[in-house]
Amino acid sequence: MPLDLPSNPRLLLTTAAIEDVKNHIRNHDWASKCWDALEQSLMTVLDDDVVLPPRGGGWGHWYVCPTHGARLQSGNRVA
Repeated sequence: MPLDLPSNPRLLLTTAAIEDVKNHIRNHDWASKCWDALEQSLMTVLDDDVVLPPRGGGWGHWYVCPTHGARLQSGNRVA
């Protein structure tokens, strides 16, 4: 049975919770300072290039020998 989800973007906050955050930023100096610092650090990240790995990744434990626990390395798949 498919989930009845709201359209994108899907956020972890409701509209009311977002308004609460905005009110805290407007009404509390500590919240405003926290928001300004967070926004400033995020704005610098937006300028960075997005570099994707050449192949998909995965959970690190998938690259461990199930018998010996030795680290494995992913390689080219043999067809």
